Amino acid sequence: GPKTLRMAGRSADGVLIRVGRHPANIGYAVEQVRAGIEESGRDPSGFSFGLIVHTVLVDEPDRALRIGRTMAAGYYDHTRALFERAGLSWDGPSPEELKQETIRPDFHHTYDLAAAGEHLTFLPSEAADSFVFWGGVDEVRGQMLETLRHDFGVEWEMVVPQPPGARYPHETSGPFYMERMAREVLPAVREALGVSSPV
Repeated sequence: GPKTLRMAGRSADGVLIRVGRHPANIGYAVEQVRAGIEESGRDPSGFSFGLIVHTVLVDEPDRALRIGRTMAAGYYDHTRALFERAGLSWDGPSPEELKQETIRPDFHHTYDLAAAGEHLTFLPSEAADSFVFWGGVDEVRGQMLETLRHDFGVEWEMVVPQPPGARYPHETSGPFYMERMAREVLPAVREALGVSSPV
């Protein structure tokens, strides 16, 4: 939350922000960190910013969207202000009810993320758009570039496209997520940005 972000700005050398990818949420997080840096009277040029975004690299659009909805629901369950700031609403059963009856132990740690998403069809695709990179190779590349090209007033020292898990339940043979990101997504993103890092 904002208190933790400000505390990081006051006392840390850097921060990894994980609030999804909606510009309003990333921008707010950056503002809170900067406020903490200012409160401490430190030189902001020595502070490092990093970004973590859950990434659903799945070629089947329907499955990718179901997983994306599940990941978005986890953000709502943890910090509901993120939905509000992104202009989203939750118009279904409460997270507590869903976790008790169908999605265990919670949205981000349930074994079958796609199956969990079948209970979250009340969430629009914009919810997935706001919190994860999702889709096939072309979609994930494009979404990453859209986020990284947005002017948040900081230079990202590290960008982590975090998978929901080491692999998805439907992946029974390779190439798996890590291999595909390394071969099919990240080189093209770096080339488009003209950088060798941070992704």
